[in-house]
Amino acid sequence: MQQVNVLVGGPGEFLPEDVFTRAGQWLGVDGGAVTLAQHHRKMIAAIGDFDTAGRMGWAVEQVSSWANLLVQAPPEKDDTDTELALRWLATTMPEAAITVYGATGGRLDHLLANILFPLRPEFRQLASHVTLRDRQNVVRFYLPGTHKLVPEDQARYLAVIPLMPVTGLTLRGLKYPLTEAHFSTARALVSNEFSAPIAQLSFTQGVVGVIQSRDLSNHG
Repeated sequence: MQQVNVLVGGPGEFLPEDVFTRAGQWLGVDGGAVTLAQHHRKMIAAIGDFDTAGRMGWAVEQVSSWANLLVQAPPEKDDTDTELALRWLATTMPEAAITVYGATGGRLDHLLANILFPLRPEFRQLASHVTLRDRQNVVRFYLPGTHKLVPEDQARYLAVIPLMPVTGLTLRGLKYPLTEAHFSTARALVSNEFSAPIAQLSFTQGVVGVIQSRDLSNHG
């Protein structure tokens, strides 16, 4: 499976320290494309309205010299720049494993858009291919079925979040298990922990997000 790393324009202090050495192809989103160009990383595409790029002192032409493809959108649009990038990936590389960096920190409206995108029908199938990573958290999205949950390095805590009405939620291999639980609205089930080397998540309807986190004192 192809690995695509997407860098969006969140604050740099939230990025993993080794982010620019991660394996895979890169896609830059607005200010994230500038950051990739500054670190001399070639991109399969640079996507966005590039308003942030201008505020960072970079012209679109400078960004495009580091990208195989430039997709510039008007500032007035229905999608966020990150959603534009995911839409492009859904069309051009639908089977790729997608890791998004820079999607957390900064503006809360952008954070919520990045967490809630799987609720939009056009992104539903892509959601299971997408991981959000920062220095402290790893976020994955799951569709109905049975899934294995593997502990992330140094991540002590695990939150299971029904993002919409969810039926039959079962959790095994965790400190606080569940059996066939139903949720009529979104809810964050936080501060769980692994009690087995591999845990299991299953449900029959809805969309579930899983966040693995480590304490700030442990990040580096």
